Amino acid sequence: MKIRQFLAFLLCSALLITVMPVKAAQSRTITVDPINVMVGGKNFLPTDANGKNVPVFAYNGTTYAPLRALAEAYGLDVGYNGEKNLATVNGTPSGNFAGSKGTAQAMTKQTNITVTPINIEVNGEVFQPKDVNGKNVPVFAYNGTTYAPLRALAEAYGLTVGYDGTKNLATVDFVKNVNYDSIIDYYKIPFELGRPQYGVDEIQKMIKDKLTLDAVAQKISTLADAVQYLHQKGYGGTNGDLCVSYNGIEWHVNRSAQTVFNENKGNCGGGSNLLNYLLCGDFDEQGYVQESANEGGHVYNYFKQNDIYYFVDMVQIVHGGDYAHRSYEVFATSNPQEFSDYYIGQNKSNIASDEPTYLLFQCMYACDGSGLPIGSNEQCRTVLNRPFMNIIDKKIEGDIKILYVAEDKYTPIFKNAPDKAVWPSAAR
Repeated sequence: MKIRQFLAFLLCSALLITVMPVKAAQSRTITVDPINVMVGGKNFLPTDANGKNVPVFAYNGTTYAPLRALAEAYGLDVGYNGEKNLATVNGTPSGNFAGSKGTAQAMTKQTNITVTPINIEVNGEVFQPKDVNGKNVPVFAYNGTTYAPLRALAEAYGLTVGYDGTKNLATVDFVKNVNYDSIIDYYKIPFELGRPQYGVDEIQKMIKDKLTLDAVAQKISTLADAVQYLHQKGYGGTNGDLCVSYNGIEWHVNRSAQTVFNENKGNCGGGSNLLNYLLCGDFDEQGYVQESANEGGHVYNYFKQNDIYYFVDMVQIVHGGDYAHRSYEVFATSNPQEFSDYYIGQNKSNIASDEPTYLLFQCMYACDGSGLPIGSNEQCRTVLNRPFMNIIDKKIEGDIKILYVAEDKYTPIFKNAPDKAVWPSAAR
């Protein structure tokens, strides 16, 4: 068979097909076990043609998923010929699966089900899926839905399949020609934020073709690919905020995503703007975390996916930076306060006592390529006894979540910041 690996691809993906009963096919009862599935680092919760949830399960050590739902998750076309009792799969995986809401496990215990054999063709050729040991395994219909072996289908299309026994989780990733796993592993980028969908050659082609920021953002939807793109492009660091005076306050803003993209360098805030823009809309929620410290601060990203917060230090990941005391690149937790406790603990034990963190807050902010403005003025420091950079734009007060305040006097105050129209052009 030319598509010998098709069985592996079905181990983590599924395609739903409504089938018509065929008298020639004999039904039988099999025992199946529950299993979880993620596709491209995102939850896979298949539904049938009517939008009803349908399960994924394991049978004799092979993961099965609904064929139609699986194919559509990968951007493939699915068909069914009732006269031939034949399911068909055609096309090339797009790598644009948006993910499913909820849990990927629709079956909770070992179950006996009745199935009917189905024939299958892939890209016009008869396909006989095999398991990980090379043994033939079937395709069958259950409750009107065609099921195929996840691993076989995935590998038929050159995708990567994995299994995490501790989570009873099968995974399928849009990985082709990838040889930069060392970068992903070194920075401990979790696959929940998406494994690579592009190989090095494909990333380099994006750069060679001089794609616009919007074009790159359209293509890239995982943290792994965003990191690899910036590494390949030679992204570097720069220092300093941009400032604009307004109503007696000096407002600090960062370079916009477009400016950072054009210049191929940025500081923590500008880099966070770029990462936020590249991955806009690819996760359940995203925004920034701001640290304010004596004479400075730090900005980084957070992404929320499936009720887990991932705090990402763009400076550490992309160009090393000068924030060596912050010993993390990606920190995952269901409770942002846990991150705050860790971060403040690292801060107190590793940086000079005259530069303590006094404020840490989280902000869900529109990913339009510009960051939140932070203000300061001399009056804050000398008259109000308030430190550097703790005035926040009143327009986003409702989006701010305070994670840490060293003392009451450091609690931020909210003032109206200038409109973006009067910001420095490099910040817009």
